[in-house]
Amino acid sequence: MSHFIIRAPIWNGGKRCVGLAEYRLSDLFTTFNILYRNKKGELIHPYQFRIKTQDVLNCPVKMCGGMRLRIVPLMICEELAP
Repeated sequence: MSHFIIRAPIWNGGKRCVGLAEYRLSDLFTTFNILYRNKKGELIHPYQFRIKTQDVLNCPVKMCGGMRLRIVPLMICEELAP
């Protein structure tokens, strides 16, 4: 299982998404945390997220600096309790 630390989500037309690099995906599951905070300093997503790698591979691709990122909507990810 691979784990990502995301600094900020992508605001993709009102849907919150994250960009996950293809080369860092694991075989079964990928987990990630989002460190973005609101104006009050509170984490907007305090929980860890998990998604099946196969579901990530079905998401659209965006090239960023020569790297293939999968744009994953947060609504298809599972929130894990802390």
